[in-house]
Amino acid sequence: MHWTRRQFLQVSGAAAIALGFGALSIMPSDGRVAFDDWRALPGMKAKLTLDIDNPQAKRVYLVAQTENDQRIVDTFEGASTLEIPVPYIKNSEESFMLFAVVMDHGHPACVSEPLEVLTESFMFGL
Repeated sequence: MHWTRRQFLQVSGAAAIALGFGALSIMPSDGRVAFDDWRALPGMKAKLTLDIDNPQAKRVYLVAQTENDQRIVDTFEGASTLEIPVPYIKNSEESFMLFAVVMDHGHPACVSEPLEVLTESFMFGL
């Protein structure tokens, strides 16, 4: 089976985030968290949909992953739909990955697929 770059980044990113938050136990799969698109530019609004039980009681962490770093860039109160401003993270690469991690009582409940944020606008087709 040949993995595409996007599939590899999704799997490795989700695993890195889960390990970064200490989620060595099995995360419950009782919901889904997803961005409406898979690519964005800094400054855009990304729509994040939380299809989970009682999203208002959860906290959403926005995690940026670059080649050398992984950090929480913003925190939001849970809602069924969030409009998230896409941050700019200076790095030596042409893009970085942005994940949404939903926390339930201090434990990761769901991790979104990555949103690739392009730091070079010519790659977005503009």
